[in-house]
Amino acid sequence: MTCYLNSLLQTLYMTPEFRNALYKWRFMSADDGAKCIPYQLQKLFIHLQTSEKRAVETTDVTKSFGWDSSEAWQQHDVQELCRVMFDALEKRFKKDKHDEADLINHLYQGTLKDYVKCLECGYESAREDHFLDIPLVIKPFGSNKAYGSVEEALEAFVEPETLTADNQYNCEHCQKKCDAHKGLKFKSFPYLLTLQLKRFDFDYSTMHRIKLNDRMTFPRILDLNQFVLPEDMLSVPEDVEEVYRDFVVEEFDPRPPPYNYYGRSGNTPSYSNAVSSTFGGSSDHRTSASRSHDVDQTVADSNNDESEVADGNDEGEGERGGGGTEVEESPTELTVGQRMRRGPYVYELFSIMIHSGSAIGGHYYAYIKSFADKKWYCFNDQSVSKLNEEDIECTFGGPDSRSRGYYSSMYASSANAYMLMYRRINRSKNKDFLPKEDLPQHVLEQIKEDRRLQEEKRRLEEYERSLCKFRLFSRHPVSGELVEKKIEVQNQWILRDTVTEAHKILELQDVVPVARCRLVRYDEYSECLDQSFDENEGMEETFSIMVGGPRNYYSFELFLEMRAEDEVFKPYNRGGLNLKMLLVNLETLKVASPVAMRAEQSWTVLTLKEAVSEKFGLSVETMNLAVETYQNEGRHLANDSHQLKHESLFKKHTIFACSDPEDFRKPFKESEMNKLIDVHVNSILLYVTIPPPPQRPAIATTTAETTEERDEEREGGVAMESSVDIPAEQPAADTKEAPPTTSEGAGTGGSEISPPEAPPPTEDAVDMTKDRPLQRTIEVRIDRRSTLQDLKDMLVDYVQQPSQRLQDLPSL
Repeated sequence: MTCYLNSLLQTLYMTPEFRNALYKWRFMSADDGAKCIPYQLQKLFIHLQTSEKRAVETTDVTKSFGWDSSEAWQQHDVQELCRVMFDALEKRFKKDKHDEADLINHLYQGTLKDYVKCLECGYESAREDHFLDIPLVIKPFGSNKAYGSVEEALEAFVEPETLTADNQYNCEHCQKKCDAHKGLKFKSFPYLLTLQLKRFDFDYSTMHRIKLNDRMTFPRILDLNQFVLPEDMLSVPEDVEEVYRDFVVEEFDPRPPPYNYYGRSGNTPSYSNAVSSTFGGSSDHRTSASRSHDVDQTVADSNNDESEVADGNDEGEGERGGGGTEVEESPTELTVGQRMRRGPYVYELFSIMIHSGSAIGGHYYAYIKSFADKKWYCFNDQSVSKLNEEDIECTFGGPDSRSRGYYSSMYASSANAYMLMYRRINRSKNKDFLPKEDLPQHVLEQIKEDRRLQEEKRRLEEYERSLCKFRLFSRHPVSGELVEKKIEVQNQWILRDTVTEAHKILELQDVVPVARCRLVRYDEYSECLDQSFDENEGMEETFSIMVGGPRNYYSFELFLEMRAEDEVFKPYNRGGLNLKMLLVNLETLKVASPVAMRAEQSWTVLTLKEAVSEKFGLSVETMNLAVETYQNEGRHLANDSHQLKHESLFKKHTIFACSDPEDFRKPFKESEMNKLIDVHVNSILLYVTIPPPPQRPAIATTTAETTEERDEEREGGVAMESSVDIPAEQPAADTKEAPPTTSEGAGTGGSEISPPEAPPPTEDAVDMTKDRPLQRTIEVRIDRRSTLQDLKDMLVDYVQQPSQRLQDLPSL
């Protein structure tokens, strides 16, 4: 949004008189410096001159204008931005009684006369006006032909309008209405001249804003003496021609002629030809020696002569040739010195601000000539590159190289100049940039402070890059809640230091010793412990190496696992299985609470049975294992020789285990174990609100969320009453699972882990108001395949007899 701001700032930065004056001013106010435009502009120029970075931010300057939102930026153009900036500088300089309090008027202000002249008596009524820029029309209103050059547009600017007929002038001298001329005359031109080419217009036939891409040429040497009246002309020294005999206007690196795709040349005039034939430019720039001055830090690294001036937002930019053409000297061509004999208003072009695109949008950049080496550079946001003469020519507008010699709006280049800046040629006033050793003391102090801040920022960024940032999870051993924290550790820390830091961040110093903790790679999405960091082999290895290098974002997840005092951590290999083991008791016809167990994909079913036998004391010979599937059924693991990965077990699964000799001999589909599994996996939990007796209908209403059984409460198999009232539309508590814990809240590395016990069921009613009867919310677990009528039948007796225990309800 601010690329047009960049082009203006880069032009001002490359203006020696402006930059030097801005450096002389010192910010001494107690006001907020962030809102002071001159101060932020000065800091930006210092950064441009001294920073070693490829580009510097303009955010602080942008904020100082108070135009933070994109809507505000869209309401301003570069001319208004320039006016706002100049007004702010002028007011601040005058407020601080700066030596350059009249800087803007001194550099940019010109004077013109707004007059009306009677054609009968010759009486002229006039007043003086000041201007900071001159707006030049590209195409006159109602005309289909555009002005061909800046000089032609300037002549049209001062062409008087004839007041006749009903629009006659009431002459005070003639005491009647007379024909008259009304127009503008220039009395003086400023030291730095700004020409605004009005590329954007409004088409009243289509009622749309348009951009005029017509060709308008402009000279590198602009002679404006003809536009100033003789009585207002300033005198020049007699030896002016000799003084400016060797004046260098610009220089270009010699380049080979471009390859012509169409096999023909001369379709469009070159920049040098256009200058010679149309403007009469200077011819001495090829014979003078090139200056060896630096072009400041901004262009110091620009070694590439190719200029890529348009980015992805540009549209319709013309193709460019690869090299310049020689200047054809004309016998009648005037030198700078010869022009100066006519008057002092001779200017050299040093900035071309360009828009590439349409009236809807596009890209802004600038071609700027450095006064240090007289070479042209393309300032395109973050890049600076050298230019050749044909690059300058392309900014005239009009047809590009694809037009094959004829003009069509289809082939008009959308990359063209919309603002030009000239500097008056006057060796006594033309300034060079202040060398660093001559900069004011406060600027040197600012440079020193900026370097200190940059070094501090660099060290901070380097420190940030050296950190390993990850998300830390753990099951609190007291509350049983899953805790999440963010943790940062340095690259050189070893695993033991990282475990200690994680233990400290989780505030477990008075809960469990750090010696009974370890870090495990964790996957929050699947809620799986993935890989353990070995307690013995990796304790002296840096944590950065163990996790694969620095991690600057919190995308890496670890789990702090805890063990009982008499237990030993078991290693978790990468890609292991996180199993929830549920024991099926055929005597009580219940499924026990889940217990976490670790397994490897390379294990066979028999190996898993042996591990279950070791953990729970079940007999391997009569053990049946079944895995819960996504189809809500138990799939029998019948082949003891199959590896778990061949049984499609990955990451985490729920495994049912049962050891009963009689049931083991039955086909699995007909076994009691399979029947209990079927009931278990197809049960759902309902929260039912029982209305108070006076308002109680014949049948209770179900008001809360229905959830599938995926939590640790699902194993009971009977309905239970909750002591917590759950209002209608309120979902049940979060049942998201995390790595389970032992009865004392510690991970076991494969030993039994139990969830925190739920509060015992009660029949306590919720007292909504003192004056209203009580209502209750109960939890009912039923088969998901039940109908609504089944649920009604189950609840009807309980609704009619509220004193009845929930356990007495008939089960489905």
